[in-house]
Amino acid sequence: MNKFFYARLAANNIKKNAKIQIPFMITSILTVSMFYILLSLSLNQGFRDAEVGSTMIPIVLGLGCWIVGIFAVIFLFYTYSFLIKRRQKEFGLFNILGMEKKHIAKIIALETFYTAFISIVVGLLAGVILDKLMYLLLLRIVNLQTNLTHYISFKPIIITSILFVSIFIVLFLYSILKVRLTNPIQLLHGGQVGEKEPKTKILMAIIGLICLGIGYYLSIMTKDAVNAVNLFFIAVIFVIIGTYFLFVAGSIALLKMLRKNKKYYYKTSHFISVSGMLYRMKKNAVGLANICILSTMVLVMLSTTLSMMLGLDDVLNRNYPYDISFDVSSPEYYNISDKDMEKTVKDIIAKHNLNITEEKSYRNISLYSDNIKFESDINNIDCMVKVIPISDYNSCTNQNKTLRQKELLFYTNTGISQTDKIKLMDNDYKISEYNSDIPKAFISSSSQISTVLIIVNDEEFNNIDNQFSKYNEEISGIDDYQSSVSNYHNMNISGSDSEKLSAYNDCRNELQNSPVFLKGRIEQKTAILSIYGSLFFIALFLGILFIGAMVLIIYYKQISEGYEDRERFDIMQKVGLSYSEAKKAIRSQILIVFFLPLITACIHVVFAFPMISRILSLMTLSNDSINLNNTQLYIWCTLACFLIFAILYMVIYIATARTYYKIVKSGANTDLRI
Repeated sequence: MNKFFYARLAANNIKKNAKIQIPFMITSILTVSMFYILLSLSLNQGFRDAEVGSTMIPIVLGLGCWIVGIFAVIFLFYTYSFLIKRRQKEFGLFNILGMEKKHIAKIIALETFYTAFISIVVGLLAGVILDKLMYLLLLRIVNLQTNLTHYISFKPIIITSILFVSIFIVLFLYSILKVRLTNPIQLLHGGQVGEKEPKTKILMAIIGLICLGIGYYLSIMTKDAVNAVNLFFIAVIFVIIGTYFLFVAGSIALLKMLRKNKKYYYKTSHFISVSGMLYRMKKNAVGLANICILSTMVLVMLSTTLSMMLGLDDVLNRNYPYDISFDVSSPEYYNISDKDMEKTVKDIIAKHNLNITEEKSYRNISLYSDNIKFESDINNIDCMVKVIPISDYNSCTNQNKTLRQKELLFYTNTGISQTDKIKLMDNDYKISEYNSDIPKAFISSSSQISTVLIIVNDEEFNNIDNQFSKYNEEISGIDDYQSSVSNYHNMNISGSDSEKLSAYNDCRNELQNSPVFLKGRIEQKTAILSIYGSLFFIALFLGILFIGAMVLIIYYKQISEGYEDRERFDIMQKVGLSYSEAKKAIRSQILIVFFLPLITACIHVVFAFPMISRILSLMTLSNDSINLNNTQLYIWCTLACFLIFAILYMVIYIATARTYYKIVKSGANTDLRI
């Protein structure tokens, strides 16, 4: 026998089965390419050499690599199992014609080698070619300036090759085990083996409902943002388990209920679609659940990250309203002058030929939360308490308010119910004005956490300072404790973002050895954008990957059902099924099966909305009481993503349905153009 016989036979087999082999190769190439790009970007030194805040990008990209790697193992194995099942008849024919299983194993080994070689080599080439483009795209998204030098790193190439070679070795071992444990007759009819009528698994359906209910309950009832983050993945696991159980058991129970309804079931189109789906639902349900989970992931990832990107300016305006802010804590204790620190900052701004367009300064005492007691039952609240004199308040807000002794203005973003009196440093005060919106001038980097802002007259401010100093002497054991007054300065300056950042960096370098806490709007924008942008980039990547996986699952599903339905519809037409009835039955069956995952994914997204809103409030540094705009933005982003995804889903349906119709039509006596 020619030594190249098996090699040519394996190549011919791939060519002959191009309808199922090529989509698998394309998906493998896409997965290899995406994994390489994410890994290469996560190891790119350019992000580590870039501006402040970009160090988070490699961490987020590294997390994306893990997700793609795990997904590749699961998804490629899932789709390869379908491919092997479609090939069983071919392997059985080889066996009957005299080819031993070791020879079949040799053919499978060569086919796997060809597929792996093409997938890995082409995937790596595509990854190397697109790597710089993706690097530039990510820099554009996060608005970073760094070196554009491009180099090919062998480390991600080696890691990617090892991962996918290992995956294809496992796929080969699986296919060999499948062939060795099956006799020739079973192989010959393996691709035509249908499902027996499944049993109604009431317990599984109940467990599925309970799991789904737990996931939905956690999403709806979790009110705290931090708890929402901790419980999010637990809720996701329950929803995934519930989805699989309900698709497998619940769909069977529903179809059997429809079959018992004689008025519904004994109609031609309903009879054919219900009976056809019932006998294949055990296998169908897993594929439908996979499509549903993938659809939900795509919608959640894109809608959340898109709303974060579009809401970035709102986050900055709300939490960092000034270009440069700094405070000098206890200047007497450190033997420095607040005026000298202020002059240093202004001199640096002038050195950069920039002008101060707005300036707000005020004195502040930061108390502990246990120094304030409420008349209501909310006495153990963990919050930041800031006390400001009325003169500084009027100066910053351009007002002319007055306060009597033991009287104060009260601002909070904690959701504390309005009350008339509070106890501050063991003194009773009457609240003359209550507000839930903290003025812009007094927003600090900590304003996204629970904050209480108290405005008192200047004499009371000095008294509170003395009392708080004595309190600190007692708890610290330090005699003659210095004043706890801090001086806050907020400035907006003219110029471009790069000019402002340059001035801020010089201020930071000049004041780095002094007890001055400095923050800048542009620096925070860089840090936040690096996180938001890299998450959005990962969401786009994973969205493309998951949609590609969904297309392949749907495509293979249409092929599988097409071959199974071809002979059935041919027999039905021979015994009197009309063309219009066959067409109606096929459309009914496909529409029910095809759009059930999309509808379920929509329900998942709706119930996930409360929990994701809480997480977004944490990610966007906002409180529930001031998060209305972000919630509205998230709703609009979700609706837009769902609409675009639904249109894409329709396109996938139309494209893959044609394959199904062609297969069914090839075995029918009439033309089934639908």
